[in-house]
Amino acid sequence: MAQPPRTTPDPSGSPVVDLVGTWPVVLAESWMHMQRLQWDALAAWQRSFATFNEDFWEQWACRYAGGIPIDA
Repeated sequence: MAQPPRTTPDPSGSPVVDLVGTWPVVLAESWMHMQRLQWDALAAWQRSFATFNEDFWEQWACRYAGGIPIDA
């Protein structure tokens, strides 16, 4: 589980955030975001391929099967 960043006192009085413990969390979140983008791209490609397949089937059925497809 991720821990909140620790603060160390600065001589000027303002706290300094220690980011040593947070870099694995940032890396994991970046990796998960990249994976989501890849899955979205794959899903979009599959939707376009399915639409092409349906259109191709309807054109084939109208031309060679003698009419409108059964599910139309």
